[in-house]
Amino acid sequence: MSRPKNSAAYPPAMLAALDKVHAEGSIIIPTNNPMAMRLHFQGLRGALRNENKAEIIDTVIFKIQKDPSALLIVLRENEAFVQDIAAALGTNTQLSAIEDAEASLNRILGKL
Repeated sequence: MSRPKNSAAYPPAMLAALDKVHAEGSIIIPTNNPMAMRLHFQGLRGALRNENKAEIIDTVIFKIQKDPSALLIVLRENEAFVQDIAAALGTNTQLSAIEDAEASLNRILGKL
């Protein structure tokens, strides 16, 4: 069975989870089978790439938590190694929520 090539074929809650990660920095989804859930998100990633909309999912990392069983979704920029690099460079990689929203709006409006 092949994966759907259209993101509309996936539950809207999956995109809502990604939105929440972008708003809060991470999310923990308790589940008995985090590997299977991660595979569903990988399928969504493929569908979003097919639609040229992969930015929302390419900026996150999926991690498996064993006890308690859960899937962790974390923004790449919040990863410890990224923070270590930023500290070494003397830069702050995290934008405030307002700056992030303004940057997104400018991209949408073509004001790069």
